[in-house]
Amino acid sequence: MSKLIDNSRIFISAFGFVAAVAYGIAASRLSIPAFSDPVGPRLFPYMVATGLCLASLALIAEHFAIRRTADVTETDGEEPDGVAKVAFVALSMLAVYYMVFDYLGFLLATALFLIVFLSYSNRGQLTVNLLVALLFPIAAYLLLDTAFGARLPDGILDFG
Repeated sequence: MSKLIDNSRIFISAFGFVAAVAYGIAASRLSIPAFSDPVGPRLFPYMVATGLCLASLALIAEHFAIRRTADVTETDGEEPDGVAKVAFVALSMLAVYYMVFDYLGFLLATALFLIVFLSYSNRGQLTVNLLVALLFPIAAYLLLDTAFGARLPDGILDFG
């Protein structure tokens, strides 16, 4: 079991890379209406797939860098069950986020999710956590709604 936990980063990274490639292939099969910009419906999925591929490759590189330094130094006493606990908590928070997303709307649901998640995963950094939890949803909303024209749910903060 310990070997599985030690290699969990590489398994997650490899799965993420395969999922990103599959997502990119699915995006390439999107139908484009006759009277539309040929890049339009595919640009954002291609950007997401590229970002996922790069993040997966970075995690794979990080795995081997950590393994190389772990061979040289002793372990720092981190509990092996810590990875499973964080993953379970993160998935639970994402499930709640998914359930309240339409009702609360993008801005409020995302801000609350980030405050709770960052408070759990980045303890002791209240100022940074609050700044990220407040500024990221606003920036993402402006980018997606204004630049890409994606309609995000307003929820209880109906602006119009």
